[in-house]
Amino acid sequence: MKFEFLDHPSDLLIKATGETPEEIFLSFALALAFYFAGKKITKTEERSYKVIVKGDNFLNLLVKFLNELLFLTETEGKIFAKVEFVKLNKNYLEAKVYGTKEDIREQVKSATYQSSFRKTKKGFEAKVLLDI
Repeated sequence: MKFEFLDHPSDLLIKATGETPEEIFLSFALALAFYFAGKKITKTEERSYKVIVKGDNFLNLLVKFLNELLFLTETEGKIFAKVEFVKLNKNYLEAKVYGTKEDIREQVKSATYQSSFRKTKKGFEAKVLLDI
């Protein structure tokens, strides 16, 4: 499980790899948290927020999941760096997310569908373009 920020002329492009879809989703949550805080978040609060999204495939779920995290960040003023998956398949995601109060140094408007999610020989790879 890992993520990296790729060069993009105007927006934020993130690539994540992992052995399972759960690792991909978690990597993107951690990447968002790192981007917001400018550092790795190591502690979160005990209170969790439930996130449920439905979609047609893993890419659709990933974009919706990230947009839910962005909404929670905006409305709760927290950065979400811990995810516990209750259920995840290609059409449904249910998770508990945990946040922490941190200064948000950068804003993100939304995750876009100019993105990809694919199976590889070693697991999965996804790229998501975020509008900043």
